[in-house]
Amino acid sequence: MNKRKKGFKLEDIACEYLKNKGYEIIERNFYCGRYGEIDIIAKKENQIVFIEVRSLNKIEPSTTITLKKLKRLENCINLYISKFQIENYKIEIIIIQNKNIIYHGEIEI
Repeated sequence: MNKRKKGFKLEDIACEYLKNKGYEIIERNFYCGRYGEIDIIAKKENQIVFIEVRSLNKIEPSTTITLKKLKRLENCINLYISKFQIENYKIEIIIIQNKNIIYHGEIEI
């Protein structure tokens, strides 16, 4: 399975999990040109939530996202909040290993 298909499958798992937790999925794979994309944009309790989905293989969870990736994510989020005039938002990460969510929490950039 190629990397893109694997990413979509992981995002499917994350979306199902988020829906069960009361999140409304607004958009998936919001493309930001040279900055990449935002995996999932959701809404919960009148707050926009930007969610990065990562896969964990045999490495530490803290190494699943690099500083470069965080900077690109920050640029994408800034583009989105500027375009849609969003004020109330947060950023979360979901880490999946073997089709199981092993971590879901808020992150700061």
